[in-house]
Amino acid sequence: MSCGCTLATGAGSRPAHADNARPMATVKNSLERTATLPLAGVDDLENAIRNAKAWADAMMLLPDSQSYGNRKKIVELAAKYSLPAIYGDREFADDGGLIVYGPSIFHMWNRAAAYVDQILKGAKPADMPVEGPPQFDLIINTKTAESLGLKIPLALLATAEKTERQGEHPQRPW
Repeated sequence: MSCGCTLATGAGSRPAHADNARPMATVKNSLERTATLPLAGVDDLENAIRNAKAWADAMMLLPDSQSYGNRKKIVELAAKYSLPAIYGDREFADDGGLIVYGPSIFHMWNRAAAYVDQILKGAKPADMPVEGPPQFDLIINTKTAESLGLKIPLALLATAEKTERQGEHPQRPW
């Protein structure tokens, strides 16, 4: 792959996008050409994805509430234009998204519960360390990969927390 794009819903300046700065720099350094396509709203989605397919080999969607709320449409459009995509929220795989890589919300909630427990036992929040996500999810939708004509390397499949087929809804740990 030599060309990739990032879809950023909204203004692209929210803190959620700032968290992606280092991974984005890594992606940009490994590709010949990259671009971030800001989206003003849902009406821009089809044009943005169609335009991205004209020059990009793949797409990464930055996680935020607007993209999450429109995940089915985004996944459908990526499939319609045969644009491989990676997403940050595990529900995108349930809806047919190719690859999901992002912080495990389940594990983050568990850590939050541990913080609450410590506070209720008298710990001062100001004295508690700030932690990053304890675990990241890598989920690969093999049915979507097949429909795009992609062969996922066995090494990547072996490191995935889960491989799913669209329409199969795995049991969640919660």
